[in-house]
Amino acid sequence: TPLIAPRPLFVINGDSDARTPAPGLTECIDATKAAYQAAGAAHAFRFLSQKNTGHKVQPEALQQAIAWFSQWLQNRFPS
Repeated sequence: TPLIAPRPLFVINGDSDARTPAPGLTECIDATKAAYQAAGAAHAFRFLSQKNTGHKVQPEALQQAIAWFSQWLQNRFPS
């Protein structure tokens, strides 16, 4: 994560995803938050946990991802 921060990062994960067990996911999210805070970019990291979801992106999460990327791309490449 220190190599990514301070660039924007949006992580979406299902809370029932067998590929990312909760203890490991929590460790990664905590480390990522710390790296972004250390870089002065806490606002550039977002984590979304999808309730009752396995390894897939639900339509609501997809809409949030589109909005997130749109926001950051507009800031990076203004019209």
